[in-house]
Amino acid sequence: MKPTSIITLLIFFIASTVGRAQPEVIVWGQNISSQLNVPAEATNVIALAAGDAHCLALRRDGSVIAWGGNSVGQATVPAEATNIVSIAAGSSHSMGLRSNGTILFWGRIIPANVDYVPLEATNVVALALGPGAQHAMALRADGTVVDWGNSLHGLTNIPATAVNIVNVAAGAFHSLALRADGKVVSWGNNTQGQLNVPAAATNIVAIACGWYDNAALRADGTMLVWGALSPPPTSYGFTNLVDVACPFNTMFSGNSVLALRRNGT
Repeated sequence: MKPTSIITLLIFFIASTVGRAQPEVIVWGQNISSQLNVPAEATNVIALAAGDAHCLALRRDGSVIAWGGNSVGQATVPAEATNIVSIAAGSSHSMGLRSNGTILFWGRIIPANVDYVPLEATNVVALALGPGAQHAMALRADGTVVDWGNSLHGLTNIPATAVNIVNVAAGAFHSLALRADGKVVSWGNNTQGQLNVPAAATNIVAIACGWYDNAALRADGTMLVWGALSPPPTSYGFTNLVDVACPFNTMFSGNSVLALRRNGT
């Protein structure tokens, strides 16, 4: 079956999940952890998230369905996961944002042995988990960011310029934050130039991170990519875009980026 009317774009380590206008979840890729076996209860789905080998689906009633790899409990949804309005999946960890602005965390950030949410992560409006098992991010209603987990490469050292933030994205060892003025702030590891935000990155409305790469969507529907993907920064000439995503599998199987056009292709 050919996916049509795509409304959600996600890429992850060994499978891809695409949400359609119809209440149906389609998964493709490798199936070594049964991540292609979408459970029957994954109905009335309004949001999707994908980790290395597990999937999350947010249902219209605020409940969460998880399946696939569960090595450290990342696919074991806690009983208190109710009234969820947003979800995020990382390599070995998952998060759910409640309607009251609090976060539920399950699984583990393995290198730092972290399985908790810091006390300052309150009044949260957005979540981000990267392709590695290194860190987690939360955006608060006041435009500030909480970044926790492995402090390697300064992941948890949020720069002073990260103010009036409206969106966040997590890479394997770096972080991005989008400001209300359309500018992008970066911190963490820079081995592939992923922190070198190009001067052309203005009027940005959406951001995405891969392992060592980034994609940013401009207000005019064009895209800018930098880091491991395509030094120097490039736009690839795509137009009429409404969303961008970077694959979780970049570290192992090459560099790529996905873009969703306004016409649903």
